[in-house]
Amino acid sequence: MLNISTTNEITYDNVPLLNDAMNSFYNLINDFQEDFNIDYSSYDDFVNLPELSQNLDIPSIDNVSEETSTTIDYYGEEYYNAKGYTMMRFLRVSKDYTTVEFGTYCKEQNYSDSSTMTLEARSIDNCYNMVPKNDPDVYYSVYLDDTVAYVYLQSDSDDYIQNDVINNSGSDAHFTLKTTNEGF
Repeated sequence: MLNISTTNEITYDNVPLLNDAMNSFYNLINDFQEDFNIDYSSYDDFVNLPELSQNLDIPSIDNVSEETSTTIDYYGEEYYNAKGYTMMRFLRVSKDYTTVEFGTYCKEQNYSDSSTMTLEARSIDNCYNMVPKNDPDVYYSVYLDDTVAYVYLQSDSDDYIQNDVINNSGSDAHFTLKTTNEGF
């Protein structure tokens, strides 16, 4: 997330691909100005955020350390939807374990659809209900370990989840997401 103050001071959360996105937007705006002979600096109400962000030391995706990241990110395996697009589920857990973003990313359209939810601790360690702000069709819970997130239905009992994770490596989870994913 980028925030810009009235004095054009920029603060940001160190999120994956932020540097790459800002560089792409910077190039896109410059190309657009050149192709259509437009000078955005002559417009008083236009704030060229990508240009302002060029002076920030935003690390590239390869240089984002776990210490500076504000979330722990988990990714599912790639799959294809009915239109043949490459899709991937993702889960971003805040490091203070209060919120989670759960969604799906489409590679071809560079688009994601997600919901931000509150995490509510269950009776077993590392297991949380994901509490949405809306009224979804399905309510999920998540069991987190160091490198894997197992997503279950909230109606599954704590004993069932714990037994599945410990004895079956989470084979009954609806989704299994990992902190490392070769496809992403």
